[in-house]
Parts: sequence; C-alpha cells; structure tokens
Amino acid sequence: MVIVFEGPDASGKDVLRNVFMQRTSYAHTAVTRFGLSQLVYSAYFKRPLWTVPLQRRAYVDMLKKFTRVVKPLTVFTYATQDAVDARVKSRGEDPALQPSVMATYTLYKQVISMVGIPDKLLVMIDTTGDPPLTTLSEVVESRIRTLEGGHGK
Repeated sequence: MVIVFEGPDASGKDVLRNVFMQRTSYAHTAVTRFGLSQLVYSAYFKRPLWTVPLQRRAYVDMLKKFTRVVKPLTVFTYATQDAVDARVKSRGEDPALQPSVMATYTLYKQVISMVGIPDKLLVMIDTTGDPPLTTLSEVVESRIRTLEGGHGK
C-alpha cells in the first residue's frame, strides 16, 4: 500500500513515517509531502501552481486521478502553533520564519476537499503533546488492515 504523510512543518510526519516503516518492516511505500503539500504551499506563498487557475485545475485533476487509481492512505499530521514553534526552536530554526500552522491547516483542509480524498483513505493525527509514536503508528497500521480486508483494532 502507498501511504502519504502530509502536514505542516514540524507536525511530526517524518518522525511518524520513520517509526511506521520500522514497525512494519518496510512493507509499504511511504512518502512525506506529496501532491497536497505542493498545492498548500503554492497557495500560501502565492506560487503559479495555485494562482494560475489552469495550472491549479490540471494539478488537482492529476491528484484526483492518483487518488482514484492508486488509492493511497493519506496520513495528515498536525499540532498546535506552540508545539510546532517548540519543535522548530529545538532544531535551531526561527519559528517566525515558518508558515502559520492555522493558515496551512486551513489550506490542507481545503485541498483535501478539492482532491476529494475519501474519509476511509484519510487519517488525521494530532501530534500536540508528543504522544507515543508507536501508538500513532498503530492508528495508521489499523487503518491499513481495515483497508486491506483485515480486522483493525
């Protein structure tokens, strides 16, 4: 199965992806920041992919087809602004230079709707408070089992 980890900067998608891949012995194809992020950050920074309607429409159509044909599981990670700021500071970066969490979260919701990702192919994970990564990975693993016809927890 293809799993796409999406979400704002410092929301935990790379760390969660790494734990998930280790726990599942690399049995799936998992990537971070695929098509949704391209649209979100194009909108946020007013890039042509978003501001030129023809480009935006073509890209959204491509993502719709990808979703319909490949049926990837999209794992959307998010956290509060304070949690993201603390993570950004811990890696030596300036939080003031990061896009607003609320603005990008709103754009992600808009883009998810535009692409038409079905609820069964979407997992929303709040990483505020740094919950145990194994628990978060189990949520993803359970959804995969359900999608593949097994029994989720």
